Amino acid sequence: MKKILLSLLLVIPFLGNSQITITSSDMPDVNDTFRLSVINGPDTIDITNTGANWIWDYSFLQPQLQKVDTFVNTFNTDPQYYLNFNLPWDQAHFASYAQPVLPPPAFDPSFKVEDVYYYYKETSSQFTLVGFGAKLNGISISQQYNPVDVIYEFPLNFGNTNTSTSSFNYDFPQGNDYYGRTTERTNTVDGWGTLTTPFGTFQTLRVRSQLKITDTLYVDTLSFGFTLPRPTQFEYKWLAKNEGDPILQINTQKALNTEVINDITYRDSVRLDVIGIRTVPSEETAFNIFPNPNNGKFILKFDNENEINSQIISIVNLLGEEMMNFKKSGRDKTGSYEIDLSNLGGGVYFLIAGNKSGKIIVTKE
Repeated sequence: MKKILLSLLLVIPFLGNSQITITSSDMPDVNDTFRLSVINGPDTIDITNTGANWIWDYSFLQPQLQKVDTFVNTFNTDPQYYLNFNLPWDQAHFASYAQPVLPPPAFDPSFKVEDVYYYYKETSSQFTLVGFGAKLNGISISQQYNPVDVIYEFPLNFGNTNTSTSSFNYDFPQGNDYYGRTTERTNTVDGWGTLTTPFGTFQTLRVRSQLKITDTLYVDTLSFGFTLPRPTQFEYKWLAKNEGDPILQINTQKALNTEVINDITYRDSVRLDVIGIRTVPSEETAFNIFPNPNNGKFILKFDNENEINSQIISIVNLLGEEMMNFKKSGRDKTGSYEIDLSNLGGGVYFLIAGNKSGKIIVTKE
């Protein structure tokens, strides 16, 4: 009897920490909403810490702002969007639901992007991003990914890997502008164990996604075009049973062969002490930087120059040291400025104009 009791005592502690399996039932559903806390910029987390039966203690995270992820019925989006994702004869792009997201940085200062939705398809074997809809200068467009972006293949278990390639291209109705993107995604389930954040403690799987993205762009108003491979990006997602959104997600980017943390997002409750609430789609930025990442040369476009209190632009490094400053000059006919930081080394910098700031990633091989 004592041997039996001893055996039970040895086994019981491990029962609560057994490896979980993530399936399609653990993905979001229509009308789900998830409050998230967000940290922008570098952090001290060592993203190499992972493995079997791992303990991740990130209870020290301090949010800078919050946002809410919402998943809606496709019929609640712009009709000119959802018609592209509700065709019975096109099951690959027949979306399960849509998600409103913040507009990306403008790649052409003459275009205004708003009312952006991503469209997802969920099956028992895959969770895929099938396309997006957006308003471009007030015109509704929708674009399918061909092939689709396979976010997860189910079931997810420790040690699983898969690779997929997705792409889209778009010819703008105004002028001869063209934009295309190809993404190669490699997923690896590289850890399982116990995750603790300020929101609580969960049994999780960690999925590491490596993203190799290539942009192709021709801007008629600026009379130039190029194909630009972006620095390799990574997404680290901690998934738990029946939770929908990742409990924690860390996005990084390669700079000088080092992964730099771009942002950290984790599930949370309402916090009244954060700086602000980020909403979709009403947020507007002070200026746009394109391309970003870049080799030190980029285009700077202010949304509203009257909001900028100073005509001096400063470039500072991660330590807060000013690397250079200059006055705004040389604006072209589109209201854009050509900026040259090629004398600086590769890394992450911040551009400051008045009380507005934005991050720049300079990559040099």
